[in-house]
Amino acid sequence: KDKYTGRIEWETDQPIDAFSFNSDQLVVSYGGPLPFQKNRQKVDRATFYFSSRAYLTDTHLPFDVERGSWDYVNLGIDLPERQKNEYSASLKLAFPIGAKSKLVLYGDRFYRRWDLYPECEGPTSGNYGYPYIHNVRNRPRAETNKSSFSLTYNIAINETSTLETTLYRANTTTL
Repeated sequence: KDKYTGRIEWETDQPIDAFSFNSDQLVVSYGGPLPFQKNRQKVDRATFYFSSRAYLTDTHLPFDVERGSWDYVNLGIDLPERQKNEYSASLKLAFPIGAKSKLVLYGDRFYRRWDLYPECEGPTSGNYGYPYIHNVRNRPRAETNKSSFSLTYNIAINETSTLETTLYRANTTTL
């Protein structure tokens, strides 16, 4: 019988009342053999592994600023926005090719949106973030989008050596 494994974790610092940093983290992972391979030997079956993480926090954001929800990661769903927002996901697919080799596809995406001056500090000497200390709703925001994709071919040369060839593409955008 095929075995699938997974895990869901949720962590918060506000189990009863909204205090502290208003932080939440959700981690989801799931993996096993790809479906529809029952006629293949277990060692010849392709496998997958998916993992994702969402982390939202207000860190030291004062004055109970409520940012609301909107589709800022372009997934077609409205997500809550806080002072620091991070989302990541990855998917790995492994395909055996004969007894000694395999092909692995791997892709991931990371997104972060955050306040530039969370504690009203400045990026250089002097306090350039001070104008935002009481104007938190209009603090400048930054975004980082990262994605990567790799295709790897592994082949066992002998019992102690493996040859691995990888094609890799990555992209990072910061606003």
